[in-house]
Amino acid sequence: YAHWFLYTLFVIFVLWYFKEMIGRFGRVFEILFFITVLVLFFSNVKRIPLMYFSLFCIGYYAQKYRFVKAPIWLSSMLLTAFFIGIPFFHYGDTFAGDSERVWVQFPLSIAGSLALLRLFYEIEIRYGRSLKQLAQVGRCTLGIYLSHFLFLQIGIIVWIQDTCSIPVQFTILMMIAVAISAMCIIIEKSLSIMPLASMLLYGKKKH
Repeated sequence: YAHWFLYTLFVIFVLWYFKEMIGRFGRVFEILFFITVLVLFFSNVKRIPLMYFSLFCIGYYAQKYRFVKAPIWLSSMLLTAFFIGIPFFHYGDTFAGDSERVWVQFPLSIAGSLALLRLFYEIEIRYGRSLKQLAQVGRCTLGIYLSHFLFLQIGIIVWIQDTCSIPVQFTILMMIAVAISAMCIIIEKSLSIMPLASMLLYGKKKH
């Protein structure tokens, strides 16, 4: 079930290709496309996939119009909104009774993603050279995401979540997360020597 990301991304690219295709006939058609997406979203038609598509679009335009160079005060406001909203978000449900997570997850995802994008840009400028090795881990994040589900039901993890305080959980689970990430990277690197397995499991192929 971890592979939902890949087939959701496939649907997003199909929608994006359609948007680009009709956009060739003029900006009006492109605007009508986005209006249709909004109407379907508010009509609760495939709302979750449309939410992910909308996030993809925001990411595209944030890159195109260089949001990373936006004023610091704007990213600070977004980060503040993110931290204020987090207590109201629970995966699968919220305090607001939002069973589909949209009305809390959607704005929080936008605020957090844009704020962190701006923050990481500043970090890259100031400390980029010393963080090259850490950046290499970023190339393996899909592999980590797809494989980490194999480890989530380990008894010690469930026991820590059920018995330890939040600060203790954070500390211990952080160390466990690093170890699991390393194992996931090893799994991906091991499978990368088999092109077919790498393509089927990770959507990657050697160029």
